Amino acid sequence: MINITVYRILQEALTNICRHALAKRVSVCLSREPGETPDAEAVFLRVTDDGKGFDPNQALNGLGLLGIRERVIAVGGEFSSFSASGHGVRIDVRLPLKCKLERRKQ
Repeated sequence: MINITVYRILQEALTNICRHALAKRVSVCLSREPGETPDAEAVFLRVTDDGKGFDPNQALNGLGLLGIRERVIAVGGEFSSFSASGHGVRIDVRLPLKCKLERRKQ
């Protein structure tokens, strides 16, 4: 389940960049973060671009970031985005691996 969630989040982030950002560079970082216990392990995804960015205080017209946020919340993860007009966008996602184990047990 987590692998599909990561794939769909990345797919939506890259689609948003292609459609809206006018970016020249995109960076994707995916890593596994150990926790203090095996249940606390997580996957961390960061997507950044050098595009036109957006004003975070203005309402967004599309559903891209909202869809990403909803996917993250659905698996008990954390989502944050950072942007300023003219300075690109950074999206950070942390997804617990524990969710995957719990769903297999059911």
